[in-house]
Amino acid sequence: MSYKFQVGAAVMSGSLTQEGAFVLKDDLTANNTIFQVIRNTGVVSGSGQMHMVGNCTYGGTLVTSGSITSKGGVAAGGAISGVTSLDGSGDLTMGTITMTGFSVDADGDVQLKTLSASSTVHSVGALTAVGAIASSGSITAGSSFIIGSADLNETDMEKLDGITNGTAAANKAVVLDGSKNIATIGTVGCGAITSTGASTMGSLGVGAVSSSAGVQVVGTLNSIGAMASSGSITAGTSFIIGSADINETDLEKIDGITNGTVAASKAIVVDANKDFSGMRHMSGSGNLELVGSLSVVGNIFASGSSVQLSGITADTALDVANDGLYFRDDNDASKMKNVEIGSFLTDIAGAGISVVSNQLAVQGNAVSEIHSGQTAAEGYNFIAAAVTASHSIILPTSPSVGDVVTIKTNSGVTAANYVQLSSSIGDSLIDDVNFVRIESPFGSVTLFYADDSPKRWKIV
Repeated sequence: MSYKFQVGAAVMSGSLTQEGAFVLKDDLTANNTIFQVIRNTGVVSGSGQMHMVGNCTYGGTLVTSGSITSKGGVAAGGAISGVTSLDGSGDLTMGTITMTGFSVDADGDVQLKTLSASSTVHSVGALTAVGAIASSGSITAGSSFIIGSADLNETDMEKLDGITNGTAAANKAVVLDGSKNIATIGTVGCGAITSTGASTMGSLGVGAVSSSAGVQVVGTLNSIGAMASSGSITAGTSFIIGSADINETDLEKIDGITNGTVAASKAIVVDANKDFSGMRHMSGSGNLELVGSLSVVGNIFASGSSVQLSGITADTALDVANDGLYFRDDNDASKMKNVEIGSFLTDIAGAGISVVSNQLAVQGNAVSEIHSGQTAAEGYNFIAAAVTASHSIILPTSPSVGDVVTIKTNSGVTAANYVQLSSSIGDSLIDDVNFVRIESPFGSVTLFYADDSPKRWKIV
């Protein structure tokens, strides 16, 4: 084998065939290998840069500890591995790019651990992240944000945009403030509303209201349906039903009523038997009609000229000894009073009329049996038995003008067995004498009391 040594530049027009290793030395630094082709393996190695003007094709693997810079492009038939930094101003075209925490397959799908960008990140298709997506700026979606089955588009997001906590706004979600309060709500339509504290609302239209505390309404409470409460309902001034306006004074009239008992300033409610007691005065301008009995312990006053009673049962068995009459006493504020029949008859009996056993009798027609020593009665007086001794009969002690008295004797009357009549009234005479005598059997005498001066009995 021959050796050729060349000092300076060498120009070769054909191919260069080297049986051993091909080594290039640095002409400035002794024994500094800058490029070599290792024998048998064909590996090209160099400590400096390798510059190619045209295309550089490697049938094997290209291994470099530095950078690869290409102005035209890098095309690899196999894998490119061990690259720590890949810079380029053009397109990067390859089947699959795999790095630690990052991969791009042949279909263009990208998987990466962390994506950091100083400008806008634009995704034409869907962007899928296994972990969290964090951004110091805005995230803009073309149509919507999707989480699970939730698909939030622009209209949905507008309901959350620009919310003021504690203030309700049109077409916005409602968010409570720090005290769990909300204001400026318009009309609320819902099912049951349950509140553990006080609630203040302008207008409230609901299906049902349930509260464990008090419900206070500042304005008017309008209910389309029925209102039911397990507790008390308190009104500020009154309860209004139609044209009825019931205030506190009205309600006091039905508060605390005892059925069947009349109380001051309270409505009267009868008991289970439809009875009531405790009434004092009752007045009216119309008629008082009673189906049952009227029992009055005190007095009944009637200011009219008459009192009419209808439906009174006729009593054909009048008990004159015990029954009485009612009359109006004009001398005592027109009060209704009761008088027994006997007393009433005595009061109205005039001259010639007497009351016998609570019955009126014409004294001139009364017939009475008389005995010696008795006072004669007005009417006819007769001696029933034969006269066996003298008799003394006294004329009435309190006669009225017009009273008539007749004395009829029996057998046995003689001058010795006479019947003598005398007056019991002081200076009252019989005609002009103090007494008269009947001395004939079956004799009789009739006298009447005259209004004379002085008053005296006169013989007919």
